[in-house]
This record gives sequence, C-alpha cells and structure tokens, in this order.
Amino acid sequence: MRYLKTLSGRHLCCGLIAAVFGLLVWSAMGPAAASGQGVGLVRAIEGEAVAVRGGARDSLVVGATVMADDVIETGDGSKLRIVFHDGSVLMAGANTRVSIDEYDPHGAESGVLDLLAGVIRTRLSDFWASGFAVETRAAIASVRSTDWVTIAESDRGSVFVLAGEVGVMTIATGEQTELGPGFGIDVEVGGGLPEAREWPDERVERTLGRLPPP
Repeated sequence: MRYLKTLSGRHLCCGLIAAVFGLLVWSAMGPAAASGQGVGLVRAIEGEAVAVRGGARDSLVVGATVMADDVIETGDGSKLRIVFHDGSVLMAGANTRVSIDEYDPHGAESGVLDLLAGVIRTRLSDFWASGFAVETRAAIASVRSTDWVTIAESDRGSVFVLAGEVGVMTIATGEQTELGPGFGIDVEVGGGLPEAREWPDERVERTLGRLPPP
C-alpha cells in the first residue's frame, strides 16, 4: 500500500491538537473569524438547506452568508456548495448536518467542522498550512491543504482521500493512521482502528454522486 502508513504519535498528534483547540468562501479574511462573523458564502444549492444560528433557522439561498458557529442542515435530495473567504470549499450532500465549530486560517490556524450526520467533501486552500480537522462520533480527520470526503452514520464514520494526506485518529482508542489518495477507512463508533483500504471505483463514484460538483 503505497500511500498508507502508520503515524508516530508526535507526527499526527501535533496536527490534531492544533485542530481540536483551534471554520471555510472567497477572498482572504485578514482578521480571525470570531463567533457570529461571516466566514463564507453559499455558491450553489439544489433543494433546501438551512443555517441554524441563535436558536433560529434561516433558509439558505445562493449568495447567503455562512457564519462561524452555524449548523448547516440539508434536506432530502439536497446538495450545497459553500466557498469560504480563504478559498476553501465545503460540499454537502442530502440529509447532512455539519457544525462550523472553528474557522481561523490566518490567525491561530485552527479549523474544526463537526459532522453530525451525512456526507461532506472538504477541499482546503493553501492558507491551511496546518490545524484543520473534521470530527465525527467515530474519528477525527486532521489535515493540511487537501481534498477529502467524510461520512457520518449512526454506527460509524468514514474518510476517503481524493488528494493530499489525511491523518485519522479514532475517538474511542486514540489509534492513528495516515491515508493518501485513493484510500479510505470505516471506523465504528466506539471501535478501534480498522485496516485502511483502496476504495473500488464503484464506491468512489457512488460517494461522489451524493455530492455537488467541486
């Protein structure tokens, strides 16, 4: 397996710590994005989606602002593409809930997305030299500038890499590995680290078909 290797604790944990203690639209932001500030724009939408903020549910349309601390929800058959101010892109499929917990590529270099359900594709800009993570109940995927898919289901979390490298750490056991392009992993909630595998073309096509184009 050319692209798969087990990480030393120092190699992955430094990136994970920076990510966990550390949000995705068009031009450089300058100052760090604080809670409640705009961090991106909706650039494409199919079906219905909302942003949950301050106890309210705001319908999203093309051009709508996405805020730090928003929880983004998509409906049945819906697809959504958000472009963040630093040029990173978030693509969400149907029945997805993702929380923008942190987003600061220019200051603390800390970004955390919490994928509560569904499927997202995250393509990071070169501003992210370090410190970005996507969390599920099963695992944390910690990355730099790269392109990968995260899936959250009731019993497991899955990660698939399209470009670059992604470090994966299980929530339950803290075991770690690193994935390269074409490789994916399925981590059970409460479970340890399974073997990563090269995903077959059929699974890749089916997964990407759930998402809007980049």
